[in-house]
Amino acid sequence: MNKPIQLALFFTLIITGCSNSSTSAEPKVADVKTTLFHQEKLEKELKKLKPVSLERKCESPLAAELGKRKAKEEAEKQRQIAAAKKREKEREAKRKKQQEEEAERQVELERQRQAARQKEREAQAQRQQTETRSSNSQHAPSSSNQTDDTIQQPAPELPDNDGYGYEERKKWHDDQVEWGIKQGYIDPEDAP
Repeated sequence: MNKPIQLALFFTLIITGCSNSSTSAEPKVADVKTTLFHQEKLEKELKKLKPVSLERKCESPLAAELGKRKAKEEAEKQRQIAAAKKREKEREAKRKKQQEEEAERQVELERQRQAARQKEREAQAQRQQTETRSSNSQHAPSSSNQTDDTIQQPAPELPDNDGYGYEERKKWHDDQVEWGIKQGYIDPEDAP
């Protein structure tokens, strides 16, 4: 039994005067002293005890079940919030990783474009050199005393058709001027 119940029963027995020794109407002196001592002791014990809420003891099973369900729902809600936060962190990490990969791809593409441009420039320079060599070898002047100034003379200064291959010389001259412009030897504004 609970201690408060035992004390309450003991206190009731003492107050009613039940005792095992005698049933006389007058209590003995020793019994009165013991009873007073026990009564005082019981009163002190009762003061020490904390009051017990009767509502808690009388709580219905339905209310207890409702409390359990509320606690379960709250725990589920907290679990869902934690799971949502975890999913959001995972999404953010995935998004950052994709952005980094995309940036790396862009850098690689730009590097490839620059390499392709460089190769194209080199190939174009190679073609120009090849064309220049082939045009120089085909249209080389017969006289080795001819200077660059005579090569760069504009076409109108050449004599009209003199019967000695005017058209070929004019074409060769124009090719030389065009080559000089491409190589940067001739300013395009000065060209005819």
